[in-house]
Amino acid sequence: MAFIRPELRALFHRFFSNWTEVYAVIFGLWFGLWLLWEGIRFGAITPILAGLAALAVTGLAFYAFRQRARFPRGGTAPGVIEVTEHRIGYLSAEGGGFVDLDALTRLEVITTDDGPFAPDVFWVFIHDAGPPLLVPTEAEGSDILFDALASLPGISWETALTAFSSTEPARFLVWEKHGAGPVSLTLKDPG
Repeated sequence: MAFIRPELRALFHRFFSNWTEVYAVIFGLWFGLWLLWEGIRFGAITPILAGLAALAVTGLAFYAFRQRARFPRGGTAPGVIEVTEHRIGYLSAEGGGFVDLDALTRLEVITTDDGPFAPDVFWVFIHDAGPPLLVPTEAEGSDILFDALASLPGISWETALTAFSSTEPARFLVWEKHGAGPVSLTLKDPG
């Protein structure tokens, strides 16, 4: 029996899941300042440890915020992206599909110079269960892909961020399943 309405529960989930880094920083800084206060009060080595902890938390938070800020926010391309557990779905009038992250063998980002929003940038999800799924990086809900794709071991965020800012038509390998082997495929340009 649920005591919280589903709409309110969804709002809380969206708010708390999108702001996890902020809460971690607030807690880390609070803990560092508390250690600093206790160390000054009792005169121990604690102020040095507190300062190092606060600097480490601030550095990690800055790195996470910087990556998330450079990640596409979406909303200008057609379609909607949904993530449910380990399944990514792309719903669009022109098509779409679903990909289970467990079946994913390769993740690429391609840029094209033709299309309505040139240069267009697409995620390419290559998986065992069917044809590759092309998802525009500017589709609504694309910001939730950051958290969903973070579970892939060894994903190269630097490559993805380079691809997002590329103005030349190119293909970038962001992640590949260990032992997946080479993949040859031809993709129809969605633009």
